[in-house]
Amino acid sequence: MNCLNERSDVPEIIGELPKPRVLIVNSDENNAAATAMEKLAPTVRYVKNTELQHIRQLDWDGAIVFGDAPVLEDHLYVIQFGGEWGGAILIRESRGGLTYQLRTLPQSRSIQFLVPDDLPATVRPLISSLVSLARSTSPNLTMQAGIQGADNLATPDITQPFLEDADRLVLAGCYLRPNTYARWWWLPASIEHPARWAAAALADWHNADPDKFPGGPSWQEIDEWATPAELKLRARMKALQEELDKFVQDMEQKEEEFVRANNSDRRLITGQGDDLVDEVQAALEEVGFIVTNVDREIAGEGDRREDLRVKDPGNPDWVAIAEVRGYKRGAQLNDLLRIGRFVARYVEETGKLPSASWYVVNHSFNQDPAIRPSPLASNNSEVRTFADGEGLIIDSRFLFRIRMEVRSGSVEPQQARARFISSTGVLSL
Repeated sequence: MNCLNERSDVPEIIGELPKPRVLIVNSDENNAAATAMEKLAPTVRYVKNTELQHIRQLDWDGAIVFGDAPVLEDHLYVIQFGGEWGGAILIRESRGGLTYQLRTLPQSRSIQFLVPDDLPATVRPLISSLVSLARSTSPNLTMQAGIQGADNLATPDITQPFLEDADRLVLAGCYLRPNTYARWWWLPASIEHPARWAAAALADWHNADPDKFPGGPSWQEIDEWATPAELKLRARMKALQEELDKFVQDMEQKEEEFVRANNSDRRLITGQGDDLVDEVQAALEEVGFIVTNVDREIAGEGDRREDLRVKDPGNPDWVAIAEVRGYKRGAQLNDLLRIGRFVARYVEETGKLPSASWYVVNHSFNQDPAIRPSPLASNNSEVRTFADGEGLIIDSRFLFRIRMEVRSGSVEPQQARARFISSTGVLSL
């Protein structure tokens, strides 16, 4: 075997996808216009702004962008629908080497518009929709040049305006990107038939760079020239793809539901601060209590009071004040003293003692809930003293568990409320 065979000047490329390869940015399959655009190119990928850093953009030829444009490399041909900022753009007057970007501003209030004579052939059939939109809108966005984070504005070099107002401000058009001269189209976000505009752009790009944009689909792929067997297979493949898309959508929905459950219900055993207070309130309300967030609804600014005030719908004279705390380590004995001060403030406000004082605590929340100790387990005498004053320490794990039992129907809400109302000392697992 000779390892020194003459090398080919053109190495074999493995995994090359058919051209043109187009990114659809800031949209998804639920956008009818974007879905229609899928048929314009053999290779399409939906991406978000945040995902572009994980993509080798040199593997792609063009981009269809909805809204503000992300950082797109200079070789890409782009059509952008709406957005305040676009790609880098040349300006007519020198500004000391500063790099400007396309910026759109609502500057045109004109009622007269100019259609250039030299419109690309692909654009002319669509221009009436652009004129109609301009006539029905005021002010219209215009294509300018600016620098993000600065007030600098300059007159951009728009190579091919599609529509201008009476002051020659450009309302839609195409410019050449610096360094590569790839084309960047910009159109208003609410333009009719965006898929037709995208098709017009691809046809124009084919004329400019046929290697990247080799044209439309082969005639063999058009239904008009397909056999009945081909049409049947295409319909079946489409149905299978729709089933697959539905399955993926259902999986994504279930994953979102799982995340929502983890971010809400489980905050009782993972959270602290306002998140924990909100979740404790939601849990108590779910078992039927009437709960008031004191800081938001009663206390004035800077007036530190108990977190929650809890009432029993079956006994309007019964009221508990509740302090809610979350700790990476164990529950804090000083919290019982804090609750004592809140009791005094309640008496000052209402002229009577609360029916109960609750300390709801999510402690040791970095540990597995199954191995966490009971709150204040080493402070039995202090807990007994707190209980003598109608005090109740509620382990948030217990609140989580009884909430789930009410939700599943194994415990009635009235039974759950009675458990809390009749208890003093500690409610824990």
